[in-house]
Amino acid sequence: MDSTEFEEKVLEPYGLLPRFCGTWSDEPDVVEVARRLGADPASADTTTWPMVEDDTVLIGRFGDWTLALEESTRRGSDKPTLAALSSGGGQAANYWWNVNGVSSLKYAADGRLLTSFEPTMDRRPHWAGEEPQALDLFLDGLPLGKGTAADSECRLAAFVLIRRLTGRLLDAAWLGSEHQSFRLT
Repeated sequence: MDSTEFEEKVLEPYGLLPRFCGTWSDEPDVVEVARRLGADPASADTTTWPMVEDDTVLIGRFGDWTLALEESTRRGSDKPTLAALSSGGGQAANYWWNVNGVSSLKYAADGRLLTSFEPTMDRRPHWAGEEPQALDLFLDGLPLGKGTAADSECRLAAFVLIRRLTGRLLDAAWLGSEHQSFRLT
């Protein structure tokens, strides 16, 4: 699937092109992921994407991982949240972009933010984090950090990197399925 097809079949139908925030965690318990994101477990409800209410997060199993999607917040992108989601030997990743074309991909393991970068920027030597090379194993053939690809190609490349990490690519089947929504506190 090329980047145009990915946008047309996965992102556009679900209103994800103007902005996106997804957080993946290898923590299998959806309620525990909600807690670590700062959501109220008692507010759990079953719904699909897109959600109607702001300040909510949709969380569901994503193969062996768990995915949390936020409509208008980027709670999953902050360092303390990624640390909490990856604590105790776990892993977590967050990928977001906004309507201005700014984007960020972060990866944490064992409570530490290892890598943080903007996928579309030509700044590979300037990636941040405790171990900026932590995702190198997953980068083969991807245009991330080279500044040579269009935004849509970098978006797809970031999702491919996440698929290499988690074992699954975001798709319409996941987006169209029911998952648990929680109110962020």
